[in-house]
Amino acid sequence: IDVAMHRRLPRQFYLGPPDLSMRYAILKKVLDGEECPDDLVKRVSDVTERYCGSDLLELCKVAVVNRVREGEDTP
Repeated sequence: IDVAMHRRLPRQFYLGPPDLSMRYAILKKVLDGEECPDDLVKRVSDVTERYCGSDLLELCKVAVVNRVREGEDTP
């Protein structure tokens, strides 16, 4: 949001980063329809403590691109 628009908003809310269960749910949603072991999703949720939803989405995109670059099949 640009600065002028931000000033016109009546309230500002701070939404902190998602907790472990929220990160897990975000990753499950992002990976919906993909073959990804549940234990891997749990491990990624554990090590991404300060990641927001868009960070988790980008992490998954980078992982897919890296697998393609390495010549491996995507999950």
